[in-house]
Amino acid sequence: MKLNRVKTGGRPGDRWRSSVIASLIFLACGCVASIVHGQSNNAYAVTKPTMPGIRVSNQRFQRINIPPTATAALGFNVVVTIPEFNDAGYLPVDVTLRSARAFPADRNFVLRLEQQPADVIPATNLVQIDIPIRVAERSRLVNVAHAVPRYTWNRPMTVTLMESGMPIPGCQATLAGPVNGQSQMIREATSRERLVRPLWISPSASGPNNQWIESSPYVTDDVAPDSTRGRLMRLLAMRSRMPLDRWGWTRIDAAMAFADWRIYNRFSCVTLSDATLGTLAQDRVDRITPLSDWVLSGGALVVLDSANVQETLATLGLGDGRVAERDPPSVDWTPVNAAKSAAQQMLEPSIENWVSLTGGLPPQADAMQTDSQMNPAPYGQYTEADNPMVPMAGFEAFGGRALPVLDKQGRRIRLPADVRDAAIALQSDIDADHQLFRQSGDTKWFRVGAGQLVVIPVKQRAYSAIDLSWPVVQAQLATLDHVPIVRRGVDPLIGDQRYFRWLIPGVSQPPVYAFIGFLSVFVICVGPLSYYWTSKTGRLHLMYAIAPVLALGTTGALLAYGVISDGFDVTARARQITVVDGVTGHATQRDRVTYFAGMQPSDDLKFLASDEVYPYRQGGQRTMHQIAQDAVRNVPALVIDDEYQRFDSQFLPSRDQRQFVAHRVVRDLGNLSWVRPPGPEVRPVLEVLETVQQQLDPMSYNGGDEGESLPDVQPAEPIRASPPPVLSNGLPWKLQNLVVRGDDNRYWYVPVVKAGEEIELRQLKDSEIGKALGMVFRQQRLSGSYEMVDWSRSSSTYGRTATRYRDLIYDVIQSGVFGRADMTRYQDGAMERELQEQLLFQSALQPNQFVALAPITRSAIVLDDVEVVESIHFVMGTLP
Repeated sequence: MKLNRVKTGGRPGDRWRSSVIASLIFLACGCVASIVHGQSNNAYAVTKPTMPGIRVSNQRFQRINIPPTATAALGFNVVVTIPEFNDAGYLPVDVTLRSARAFPADRNFVLRLEQQPADVIPATNLVQIDIPIRVAERSRLVNVAHAVPRYTWNRPMTVTLMESGMPIPGCQATLAGPVNGQSQMIREATSRERLVRPLWISPSASGPNNQWIESSPYVTDDVAPDSTRGRLMRLLAMRSRMPLDRWGWTRIDAAMAFADWRIYNRFSCVTLSDATLGTLAQDRVDRITPLSDWVLSGGALVVLDSANVQETLATLGLGDGRVAERDPPSVDWTPVNAAKSAAQQMLEPSIENWVSLTGGLPPQADAMQTDSQMNPAPYGQYTEADNPMVPMAGFEAFGGRALPVLDKQGRRIRLPADVRDAAIALQSDIDADHQLFRQSGDTKWFRVGAGQLVVIPVKQRAYSAIDLSWPVVQAQLATLDHVPIVRRGVDPLIGDQRYFRWLIPGVSQPPVYAFIGFLSVFVICVGPLSYYWTSKTGRLHLMYAIAPVLALGTTGALLAYGVISDGFDVTARARQITVVDGVTGHATQRDRVTYFAGMQPSDDLKFLASDEVYPYRQGGQRTMHQIAQDAVRNVPALVIDDEYQRFDSQFLPSRDQRQFVAHRVVRDLGNLSWVRPPGPEVRPVLEVLETVQQQLDPMSYNGGDEGESLPDVQPAEPIRASPPPVLSNGLPWKLQNLVVRGDDNRYWYVPVVKAGEEIELRQLKDSEIGKALGMVFRQQRLSGSYEMVDWSRSSSTYGRTATRYRDLIYDVIQSGVFGRADMTRYQDGAMERELQEQLLFQSALQPNQFVALAPITRSAIVLDDVEVVESIHFVMGTLP
């Protein structure tokens, strides 16, 4: 067959070779581009575990190059590293500017982080974040690292480099991430909030024993994981583990430990080994302070395998080992019993044990008979040449865990002798571990600031079947106290009606009494007076004009009165809680401040750069889906530098009350200390008199016998009263209504003690303790409880159900995952909960604890020229 060819200016062979070469060049360029793109966007990736059934989120970091492609015209490039966090909270942003040659003059750049309304929810929470980058003359390398807030769900973000208020051409990149639908976003985020989310800081993410998250963060031991003993120990851990349905582990390498304590606040607890802690102290000492600040701010830090508990405390900088130990929680022996039962079950020659421990059924097993026990339907489909592995579908469907393995004669096949010996040895190990754990009680629990530190000493024995320390710790951490959103006590996404519990009274509210007064005057003027005057003058037709004019005048008078009475300045109401660690002198603070501006201020709201700031939003009236439909008008700006977080004045509009919750850690604040500690307890006078009376034996005295004298009894000498204790106030504030409970459980009180003053205390009687504590708490209480109806609704759309939450914190508490929870106990965060339990519910302090009132600190008010009204500052903590 003859083919007609069109001439195109060359021979067919040459054109064919040219096309092949062009294709190869194009393919090579594509491969290089993909490799470069992968290296730039995923610089730090932690190896993902392969064990089935483990819910782990090994943290990934994205590295963005600006400009995306190298250019000689710009002369420098910027590398931005951001973790792939997908929820609200603070996230670390590391910026590195590198130039091939020194800058001839000072330059001021700005890195802008923006999100698009279509990519996030709620879009009304969008914030434009600017990070200044100042480059000095003759500099070649500049590094800037900050923690920036995000008050939305989902991750897509645009990063732009700017100078002189204008974007630099070609210097824009996108932080990639999934763009999910609203319902999917809400479902994923709300389920994530219900999780206890521990963070494991591992020495190396690619270590040989990194598949540990089954029952504890301990690796099994040095036993080869593919050996019979290694497989048996993993199976034992799986069968005896506590329920992990509400645990979501995250693991990062020690080299990527966070440099800011606020980043840890998205996790429930942080766990690391003592060896990792030593590595950080040696190589990355700047990463130790964020860990101790995390504990002070209310977090839970677990240190494993500590060779010396006091040295571990000293490494963390928490009192050089002088931190007072708290009472350990009650021990639940359920994991021990479960381990014993699991070890006994391993001796059964069941199908699961054969497959898990030996890697498959034995050669003499009859696959047809074994499979017919579990799944009669496919009986006969196997032959002797087939793989004897039983399909897991039938295994799970018919619950064949206890079904034995049969040979061709139908007889039960026993497990190999080495497997049975190893299982019996594990039972002995469990009993030995149980006995040692009961005798030692080696897990140490410490209360530091508002958080807790758990130290598990190194085991003096090789790790065997099950570690008994971790199940106890795990049981204490799997509670609502350690769920991030509940511990924080504020929802930065949609808010709730607890917003109304701390408002500025009398402002931005309807003037009820003024309204009644103006309305009364209006009724009198538009009624009898107007009718009398118009009828007297014969101008009744003017009534048609007098009534509307007076109505407009009354309305205008009401508006003018409301504006004038509220004023044009800024008013604030603060509720501050400070928790002091007496040993270290460090403290953590929680500020809940409500602002009202008659006119929008021109200045920014300047929070400290180290503060964790969340706007407390007025919510609870609309569902999350309804809020997602709101249109975005103006996006406020936030500038973060080394000193302040400058929130745009748009966060505080005119004639509206806005609340902010800020958490901070204050180092070296000071403490209260004994100058003269309390002496021994003095016996009351009545007790002394009773002792004297007991020395007089009534049977030895006969009043009827004359001349018989009374027995010569010397009265017991009363114990001399010891001088009253003297306390020194090392805090920078004057304290009022100071109540102290000593180690001997006696309460002491002083009405006022100035900063730096030493003062004597008065002992409180039992009947005075509750009154003294109530005097501290009841001066400024939260405005009662709140009540909401229709907390959540479910709507079915095309067969899918989407829950529409009105109060996310309430939903987490009442979700049923954590059992029955007391709503009044978990409303306002960990520090507020601690305060209310001590002063309101229990009316008692812990031994060696104090509580008092102090003036509002300057760091709590973030605007100048602010009138502070009806505010309160609680100070509580421990003595050294």
